[in-house]
Amino acid sequence: MKIPSCGNWIWQKDTDPAVLLPWFSGGTVRDGLEVKRNACRTVYLVTAGDGTKYYAKLERTACVWFRNKAKIEFEAGRMLQKAGIPCVEFVACGRRGLHETVLVSRAIENAVDAREYFFSIAAHDPVRRQNFLNTLTLLQQKMRVNGIRHRDFHAGNILVREEGSGDCTLLFVDPVAVSHSNRADDFELARILNDFSPLLTDTEALVLAGNDPDLLALVVADRKEKCCREWEKRKAQILSGKSKFSCMVTSADGRAFEVASTPWYKPGKMPDDLENLSFETLPADVAEARWLAMFRARLEGSKADQDYLLREKCGVQTRLYYRKNGM
Repeated sequence: MKIPSCGNWIWQKDTDPAVLLPWFSGGTVRDGLEVKRNACRTVYLVTAGDGTKYYAKLERTACVWFRNKAKIEFEAGRMLQKAGIPCVEFVACGRRGLHETVLVSRAIENAVDAREYFFSIAAHDPVRRQNFLNTLTLLQQKMRVNGIRHRDFHAGNILVREEGSGDCTLLFVDPVAVSHSNRADDFELARILNDFSPLLTDTEALVLAGNDPDLLALVVADRKEKCCREWEKRKAQILSGKSKFSCMVTSADGRAFEVASTPWYKPGKMPDDLENLSFETLPADVAEARWLAMFRARLEGSKADQDYLLREKCGVQTRLYYRKNGM
């Protein structure tokens, strides 16, 4: 259907115009906070007339072969809801011409992605840790029962929202790779355990692998093989200082530091207590090798010899900064 005040777009027939106004007037986002952008996709946080917040994902492509990912994701979300599997609520899906789409989802408050939740909140809290892993295991089981396949089943595509007393709810986001099948794929479901390594115990990892030791070994080996296969590409990204692995920061006194991202790939921040950090001063090539080894261990799901926070190049030498005992 068409909504005249929203420009020349075609919308799902059950779209409520009130969701789109006033922020989508004239056929484009007029009033929204840009939260993500790449060459073909922009995501905005927007507010409807009643104050409800939504995420609007606009995609533009010049490809001759057009795949309407917005509609695929919209329908996948509806399918998950029918199966009783929590997913963000998609409230509008539109298309203009052959190469522009928009997908609108209700914003989820007080939620973080599953990897961040586990590393920063649950891992060191026995109650939250057990509740989270139990809930994730139940999600896997529900996907098996309903024949739900997810080719991109990883922690970054799952939000965690606490419900009190350490209980939590897991919700899918970005379900474009979700489909219905005769049966779920055990390997696809088990791979998510890699996102929580190396903090998982052997028993916890085995449970997430469906209590199948052979499958667990296959998942671990596949991750290491993938890391080895892609290492030169990842190495270049890490050393660029402007990828998900790290970023360059200039301190108040003009010194240049490369700041490592968190284990869940959230941009790192310059510590306020730099003078209290421990550091190693090493030849540049040795320091680079140790810096890379830390990130490779993370990619492989193993524990690094040392978790460094910062790298500072000082002529022919380099300083690597860290906190003693990880504190």
